[in-house]
Amino acid sequence: MKKLFFRVFLLLGISSLHACQTLTKIPLTDVPPLIRMEKGMSMGRYPVYEITIYNNQIAEYKGRRYTPKLGTWVKKLDEAEWQTLQQQIKSTNIWQYPSFIRSNIPDLPLVSITQFDGEDSKTVTGKEARPDPIMALEQSLESLSNREGWVLKEAIDFELPGGVMPNQLRIELKPGVYVSNWIYRYAKQEMQLLTELPDKSNYWLVSYNPTVIFPKEMEKLLNYDDLVVSYSFNPTAKKKKR
Repeated sequence: MKKLFFRVFLLLGISSLHACQTLTKIPLTDVPPLIRMEKGMSMGRYPVYEITIYNNQIAEYKGRRYTPKLGTWVKKLDEAEWQTLQQQIKSTNIWQYPSFIRSNIPDLPLVSITQFDGEDSKTVTGKEARPDPIMALEQSLESLSNREGWVLKEAIDFELPGGVMPNQLRIELKPGVYVSNWIYRYAKQEMQLLTELPDKSNYWLVSYNPTVIFPKEMEKLLNYDDLVVSYSFNPTAKKKKR
């Protein structure tokens, strides 16, 4: 009996893994989209992303900044999610609203929601003053984007060489510089001290949040930092040969 349960569990695990692998390989370029929402940059750290729901019930999420899902992710909507979304889109009737709604709060992100119907489409763009049905539709799409079940399809390109960790840096500071004081310079980048490195004097391993600042942007800051002697991205751990 135990062997039977183990075989069933193993088959379910293999089936789930195969489903995830298949999902990432489904081309979406020729699949008609149903609805798309884009959230743009703002003065605050609001997530910047695009979510598209296609007519084959696949959702595609493209994370651009301030989100743990950077890159392209995909998810298959279950029947309940699919039916609920279709009903809300129909009841919202986005076609009745103006294409742009003015805002009085400039530091909020600009949100665009586009509905597709064959070759026709309608986009409503705005911030805080959009009609209630449009705001409710945004909340539903945002809720979908925050649910579990997303599978990474294409990682974001940080434009770094292979074999390095984009969120960790080896930093050599000038003699006499206290690392605990220096690290406060990068509080906005969420820098944290990980450990002291033995290779050099005043040499440290630190981490930062690459969803807040991309590696190339971090490099520019460090290039102008007069307290930094040298820096490099931390190599990924090499797998031990058996």
